Amino acid sequence: MRRACILLCVYLVCWTFASAIPADDFSPRKDAFLVKLSRAVTPKLPAMLDIVTSAPITAQDALAWATAQLRMAAAFPLRKDIMATVWFRSAGPDTEKQVSFPDGSAYLLYTRALDLVETEKQHTRRTLKIDPRAIEYTLSIEPHRIDSRHVSFTGKTNLPDGTRLMVTLISPPSSTASQTKVTVQGGALRTEKMTLGTNPGKKYMVEFTLGLPVFQPPAVQAVLGKHGEKIGRSNATDSLGSRMLEWTFDEPVN
Repeated sequence: MRRACILLCVYLVCWTFASAIPADDFSPRKDAFLVKLSRAVTPKLPAMLDIVTSAPITAQDALAWATAQLRMAAAFPLRKDIMATVWFRSAGPDTEKQVSFPDGSAYLLYTRALDLVETEKQHTRRTLKIDPRAIEYTLSIEPHRIDSRHVSFTGKTNLPDGTRLMVTLISPPSSTASQTKVTVQGGALRTEKMTLGTNPGKKYMVEFTLGLPVFQPPAVQAVLGKHGEKIGRSNATDSLGSRMLEWTFDEPVN
């Protein structure tokens, strides 16, 4: 019963959005669209508002439209911050392309405590204060070919022990991805066996990613900062008010 009520509420949210946009705006009255409001997958993340349109839209129009949708979504009793993204679907369900906002941001964020809508970059500039003593973190890896379809990796890093990294293996041209997680111990790491694509080509790509530091163990957060504020600029990406890390390596197929 509760699930049915939740689904009904989401349907009513979408219906309300469709009915409330003025006819002279870029709107579903002229272009097919979908608005989906989803609960956060974890309490540490905001709720998600995905806006999909079948007509091309400029960055400026996307900003105005998404801001209006966020303001309407904020009227519902979610008691959560809300993140909004805009997507252009050119033909079918697998042709969606994300629309960036004028400053290059990928999303807008509504902060409920401040009743404030900001772009990704505006939010990060306001909230992320990097420690002047921030440390530059490094990672070097060594591939170990197991057989024609499998490989593993060892690595050395100055990340603190207990740091968890996501490892993604991509084999062009098929872009088949294999993923695993690895934990740093004693300044070193070792992945489990990972699978290459059926037609790996001449090279494959492997990515090692440290996502939002708030999901790291407390001892790691103490070193990196709860929001990555003690992480230097090398290999860093700032988003969601946090600093994250990513290393990408191109390796030959031997």
